[in-house]
Amino acid sequence: LFSLEDLTERNESVNDQHPGQGPEESLQDADFKKALAHEIEQLPERERTVLALYYQEELNLREIGAVLDVSESRVSQIHGQAAARLRSRMLERTRAG
Repeated sequence: LFSLEDLTERNESVNDQHPGQGPEESLQDADFKKALAHEIEQLPERERTVLALYYQEELNLREIGAVLDVSESRVSQIHGQAAARLRSRMLERTRAG
């Protein structure tokens, strides 16, 4: 699986505000979160559903499989596909500047 930290090149947490963080870093974090939210919205519905159930509802892969009526390994594949898609799109955004 992956974490949101995997999506940042600097391995900074996107959820934590670091003490002493300056305005530029705060703005970069806000921009990253906005871009990530936009890219998540662009994912296919099934991938968005898996991410929402896993990260927001905190269901495990087996539970998500039961909700979607698919195997646990299929949920893992969908999750991995979503992660790869997001990683690729976010890297494209950082390269585009």
